[in-house]
Formats: sequence, structure tokens, C-alpha cells
Amino acid sequence: MLFTASGLWWLPPLASNWGAIDTMLMIALVVTGLAFVAVNLVIAYFVFRYRGQPGRKAVFLPDNPALERTLILITTLGIIVLLAPGLFVYSRFIRPPQDALVVEVVAQQWAWSYRYPGQDGTLGRADPKRISPQNPFGIDVTDPAAKDDIPIDPGGQLHLPLGQPVLLELRSKDVLHSFYMPQALRARAAPPERRAALTRGLFLYSLLYLGGLSVSMLLSAALRLL
Repeated sequence: MLFTASGLWWLPPLASNWGAIDTMLMIALVVTGLAFVAVNLVIAYFVFRYRGQPGRKAVFLPDNPALERTLILITTLGIIVLLAPGLFVYSRFIRPPQDALVVEVVAQQWAWSYRYPGQDGTLGRADPKRISPQNPFGIDVTDPAAKDDIPIDPGGQLHLPLGQPVLLELRSKDVLHSFYMPQALRARAAPPERRAALTRGLFLYSLLYLGGLSVSMLLSAALRLL
């Protein structure tokens, strides 16, 4: 709590369109912080108030229904206050805007690559079974929508238009990777052979799960807003 209050440890600068995440975290921090202080003050009071003294005997109470109901009510209210904001924010995560620009993000050991839709605004079909040195994205060349797709080689930068919602479709060529953007305060797994969506990704992103050789080559990559 001292580190938080002093500003030495705090959240990264947040994308302006996701201020609800900061609000949700602040609510959780305040509720848990107050609960932490209150519980420890009560414990300290009981330790002092009921300390051992000559002639004092402990009393055994098998149950106290009124106290139990009070504690259950307080706990329930605390859980509701903690969970409700997160549910509202998560509901926005899983409903991408209708006008979102769809960009595919493909993970592999040890690089990120991307694919933009062409003039038709639609990504062509891709299948992991079609991946080859000549076709690193596994694009179905028979699909008319794929003919104008714009692939970005591994290690390149991801450029996105400023002010437009973006839907990133994540997939992996090999193992499970995690697409993590601190400024958006979220991460999403890029699973092999299927897609996962992440909306409105911004700024710097990196690999969240570390493991294996050469992992430092995939720690971070740049994302530029145009």
C-alpha cells in the first residue's frame, strides 16, 4: 500500500478508450485495502482486549447465528462490489464493434506476424494444414477474399489507424502464446489451430508466458498508430 500511495508502483499509462479498466481496478483496490485494514485492526483489538490475564477464562461458543448471518451478508456485499464492475467491463470485451478493422496476428517460435485485409475489407480463409515455407500464413489461395490480403513478415511492425476500433484475431502456428498489451491491461492466449479475438489493442505488446530457448527474441514488438 505504501508503494501504491507513493506512486513508485502503479499501472502503466492506459489507452483512453479503456478507462473503465482503471476504474474497476481502483474499486477492487479500495475494497480489498479497506477490508485488509479493518480485519487487521479487529484482530489487533481482540488480541489486546482479550489477552491472557490472571483469573480470566475463555468461553466456548459453539455457534452464533446472528453473527454468522452478519458475516455472510458483509462477505456477499463485498464479493458483489468486486465482481460487478468486472462483469460489465468483460461484457464490452466480448462484443467487438461492428465497424472494427479485423487484423490477424499469428504467433510462432519466436516471432509475431500479421495479415491485413485488402480493399474488400475481408480476410481470406487460412488453414494451419496449408502452412509451408512458401505460404507461412496457411492462406487458401483459392479464396477470392485472400487474393488482396496484405501479410507482414515475422518481426515486422503492426500499423493501425488512429481512432478506429480494431479486432485482432489471434492464432498460433505451434504452441500456446500470450498476446499481452500493458496499456490495454489485458492479455489473450493465441491458441494453436484456432482463433481468439482481442479488441482495440494498442501500443506495446509482449510475450506474457516465458519458457524455452531463445525466448528473449519474442519478448516484445512495436505497434504504431497512424
